[in-house]
This record gives sequence, C-alpha cells and structure tokens, in this order.
Amino acid sequence: MITTQPVWPLRRPYQTHRPLIALALALVSLSGLLSGLALRPLTRGLLSTAGVTRVLTSAPASSVAATPQIVAPVATPQAFFLGLNVTPQEASPGDTITVRALAQLSQGSGPAPGVSCSLAITGQSKLPAVVARITDTRGQTAWAIILPAGTPPGVYAVTVSAAWGEFRANWQVSLVVR
Repeated sequence: MITTQPVWPLRRPYQTHRPLIALALALVSLSGLLSGLALRPLTRGLLSTAGVTRVLTSAPASSVAATPQIVAPVATPQAFFLGLNVTPQEASPGDTITVRALAQLSQGSGPAPGVSCSLAITGQSKLPAVVARITDTRGQTAWAIILPAGTPPGVYAVTVSAAWGEFRANWQVSLVVR
C-alpha cells in the first residue's frame, strides 16, 4: 500500500513557479524604487522637514494675529504639497518666532500661489486668534509671532492648515517653550 501525504495547496505552485514569483517580487520592488526616485525631485524645494510630522487636524485651537496678504489665486486650483518651518524651534516668552509655509504644485512645476493658510498653536500658549494668509506668487507665506509673557513652558503643536479649491493639506511641527 502506497501512502501519500497531504500537500499544502500552495506548495506545488510555489515549487513549479518559483522563477515567476521571484520575477514578480523583483518587479514590484523595482517599481517602488523607481517611483521614489521619480518623486524625489518634487520635494527638493520644500522647507526643512526636521522634526516634521504630518497630522490631520479638525480645528485650530489658538494662534496669533497677522496682516493678511492679498494675491490673485491661480485660475485652476490643483493638488499641492505644503511645507512648514518654525524658527527658532525652542523659544522663551517674549521671543519672536517665525512660522513659514510653502505651497508647491504636486507636479513639481512650481509654486502654488493663492493657497489660503491658517495657523494654530495648540496648548495653553495664551495666543490670540490669527488671520488666515494667502500664499504669494512664490507659494510662500509667513507669520512673525511674539510669545506672550506668562506662556507656560512645554511643547506646543504648531499647525498650518491650507486649502485651495477642493484640495486640502495640513502640517504640524513642535515648538518648545522654555
């Protein structure tokens, strides 16, 4: 009597199609590598992303007033990237911090002017409300903020929410108050 052992369903195809499976895995890996290399130039013009975390937020908590910029928006809103930079990243009450936002077209074809950006600094920073700003022809906007006396030490989330037509983006970085 000849006995046979049960065969796992994928064992046989795996053994007979090893070269095809290896080729498929290599092609998937290669496509990911090529996609990364192709998209890398699109991120070169963005601001420094050290310590940057992308976060989706629902509503800003508190912020500082600034004078709005008026720029005629591009006729057709498109998908865009948003970069955010806060300098210095550590400050004390009474110090001035600068928050810069940069909007770039997702195709890498240049800046995204006319993007509406709102700023929020969450936590107990006691900062007044801020006016939304519009990116200029270079796709940039900035706020200069004086941290009020009595701002408690801690780590605060600085968030810029941007909207351009139906497209939205949010970026958040940390600000350390000593």
